[in-house]
Amino acid sequence: MSTACRMPGYGHAAASLAETDHAADLGRIHVPTLVVVGEHDRVCPPSDSQFLADGIPGAVYVEISNTGHLPNQERPDEFNRIVGDWLDGLPVCPASGLVNRGRPTPRRHTGRCGRVPRRRRPVRPQGS
Repeated sequence: MSTACRMPGYGHAAASLAETDHAADLGRIHVPTLVVVGEHDRVCPPSDSQFLADGIPGAVYVEISNTGHLPNQERPDEFNRIVGDWLDGLPVCPASGLVNRGRPTPRRHTGRCGRVPRRRRPVRPQGS
């Protein structure tokens, strides 16, 4: 994997990540979350990925067998099927057609799907 990364930048990023702990914030994530990990990932092992999934309400955890840190490159067809199936299962906002970020689908558009509704200009009576 080191040949796929630009050193020393990757090393600095990894050190920064190792010093940062957001475990207490995981429960505040309220968007659909898919955690995909390679069975033999040594950079972010399955136990760490399972910890993330367990801490995020409603998160889905998937482990891809016989892969390391780059399951999307090592087994792209399986990875794409997993992500595609997960995306197909997300709720869609009827007003915008966009994913509704894990909230129940509203009866009327609320903007929660990421699309901000346009404000309508008030209709003025003619002659005013």
